[in-house]
Amino acid sequence: MKRAIMANNTGLAVLAAVGMAVLVGGCSQEPVPKDAFYRLEVASPASPLTAKARFDGAVEIRPFAADGLLSQRAIVFSQQSGPSPTDSPLEQYSYHFWAEAPPQALQMSLTSSLRNSGIFQTVVTPELRVMVDYEIQGRLIHFDHLRTATSAAMDVELELGLTQRKGLRLIHLKTYHVRQDARDSSVQAAAEAARDALRQIFGQFESDLLQVDSLASAEQSGRSKTNR
Repeated sequence: MKRAIMANNTGLAVLAAVGMAVLVGGCSQEPVPKDAFYRLEVASPASPLTAKARFDGAVEIRPFAADGLLSQRAIVFSQQSGPSPTDSPLEQYSYHFWAEAPPQALQMSLTSSLRNSGIFQTVVTPELRVMVDYEIQGRLIHFDHLRTATSAAMDVELELGLTQRKGLRLIHLKTYHVRQDARDSSVQAAAEAARDALRQIFGQFESDLLQVDSLASAEQSGRSKTNR
């Protein structure tokens, strides 16, 4: 009887010890990281780029087209092991996300930038459902955080096109590519580099639109003189 009681007590002690070990082990685990969200808002021009709108009428900015990983909110990165970014597979951070999916975030950033630039008389998005004279479409080709053992950068490549709704005339189409160095390999630094790259690309696009319109105006003026 005594042996049975002692054996029972020993079993209880072992179970208690195992339970304590599991409890201590569980308490020692690191907490799960919190999700972090990063904005893609781009600073607009401080003042209009032109005193008078170069394009009369309204332009509609559509959401950017993007394939696969680039259409999602999870931030894409690659750890480069070779001389070319294509040598390394693309991955997604587990706890780092854009505040909005890039196609929508870039649409709103470009809309804000063009409104402040003064290039178009009116800049709208499809939600307003109004008649427009022009349409801008963008395609996201590259938008990933490149990391190496010694450096980091944000690789941004966009295709931007302007068409005239009447007659579906293509006015401008160009691919813009900026690889912006980041201050360190953190995701926060990558987000800052992404905003810098987008600001450069939007600035180049707006400058190109001013030149395209100037050329078109000169051509139209030349035709008018010829017709006389």
